[in-house]
Amino acid sequence: MLERELVADVSVGRLSVEGTRRFSLHDLRVRRMGGQPYLEIATVDRITVVGTLPRLRVADFETMEVSGVRVLLRPPTGEPLPPPSTEPSTLKVGKLRL
Repeated sequence: MLERELVADVSVGRLSVEGTRRFSLHDLRVRRMGGQPYLEIATVDRITVVGTLPRLRVADFETMEVSGVRVLLRPPTGEPLPPPSTEPSTLKVGKLRL
């Protein structure tokens, strides 16, 4: 699902379900993201979201906590940038902690 949403190569180490309203993704890796030609790889140690399952499915979170973010960019090639391959995403977060 994340691969389709981000138009990217995505891998997730594991998903933790911590009750009915708290979920964590561990060891997230994103490569070759559509519309982001300079992104080589982005890694995140942990993303934890809190909210009801129906709201989480539409990216509407009460809280989101993100830790261990690393991004590696590649240099520009001088060629014109391709148009974005995805529609803009909508994300709603009540409280964000980085």
